Amino acid sequence: EALVQDRLSAELRRLRSLSVRRVEWTLENCQRLLERTQPGHFVESPCFAFAGLDGLQLRLYPKGELCQGTEIPSCGLFLNCPEPCRLSGTMYIGSRAKVFDF
Repeated sequence: EALVQDRLSAELRRLRSLSVRRVEWTLENCQRLLERTQPGHFVESPCFAFAGLDGLQLRLYPKGELCQGTEIPSCGLFLNCPEPCRLSGTMYIGSRAKVFDF
């Protein structure tokens, strides 16, 4: 019975998220975050549902990520999805925007 309730809850979340077209994640104390993080360290958003997809998560690398031991100096924002899907849109950090299609 618990398994059925879990599946129903997940399906309801998915159906409700079909109409969601915008997700906003606000980080408090950004200056403190920048002071305490190192290149390669990241902060993750809570999991969310969007456009019928559940379990999505944003990952922010405030000081860039490490790629094969080499620092990438700029900030990075990534979208993690638990299953293969096709998404397109625009991600913003402050006034900077990046169009994506994958």
